[in-house]
Amino acid sequence: MHRCFYILCLLIGLMSCEKDIQVRCHQFGPSYKVCHTNIYANGSFQGEKLYLYDEDERLKSIEYLDQKSDLKAVERFYYTGNRLLKSEKRRPDSTLIAAVYNEFYDGQLTKRLILKNGNYESHSYQYNENGLLERELISGDVIAPLFKRFDYNDNADLIREWRFNPDSSLIEMDLIETVTPTMKRVLTYDDLGSLISWKTQSFEDGVMTSEVIYNEEGEVASNTEYSFSQGKLSTLITTTHTGQETEKLDFFYFPEQE
Repeated sequence: MHRCFYILCLLIGLMSCEKDIQVRCHQFGPSYKVCHTNIYANGSFQGEKLYLYDEDERLKSIEYLDQKSDLKAVERFYYTGNRLLKSEKRRPDSTLIAAVYNEFYDGQLTKRLILKNGNYESHSYQYNENGLLERELISGDVIAPLFKRFDYNDNADLIREWRFNPDSSLIEMDLIETVTPTMKRVLTYDDLGSLISWKTQSFEDGVMTSEVIYNEEGEVASNTEYSFSQGKLSTLITTTHTGQETEKLDFFYFPEQE
């Protein structure tokens, strides 16, 4: 009898905890904009993200909250027109956690500097005559320098991504195949041409609905499912090969305006 009472109290407590996780929108906004995200890891609630937008419907800031809804950090976004110039993520005491700085030329992103935990990462972008990304140069103080090259078909679909060392020796290559109109397969080969991993991506109306990653033995390493409600992303769930949930995101939107 005492055991049954204990279990009943435990269930009520869990239901109360779930109920406490409420959707909060700091402002009114268009119903197609995300206003709140709940974050879970390994089945445990980790915190929330709250989104604010400016009068031009550009993302203005994201507030990061912990499990108790206490503020952990705020990320702010700065624009010129519709181009994102920089973003800065800071703790409540204004300590910088991470920042991204972008440079543009002729309307295209040409440079990006990423600062995180006191380290930097630099990206430079080059485009072909059709405006498609052709090369990306990457360097930093905690990563090995490399550059990427991108190949496209006549329909401007990405079909290969090459990754090279600074001396132009190959690291690995992704081969992107269109299996069906609703499925793509990405095969990753090492510098010797051996298949080391691959993944499948499923689409519906041009939107990705799942991504399954396999190891070189062909075993499932992870599976990410994207669920939609009324055409809007509602849930993202990533599981391991055993089906154990490692990540879950619930997305909530501004209510419809009457």
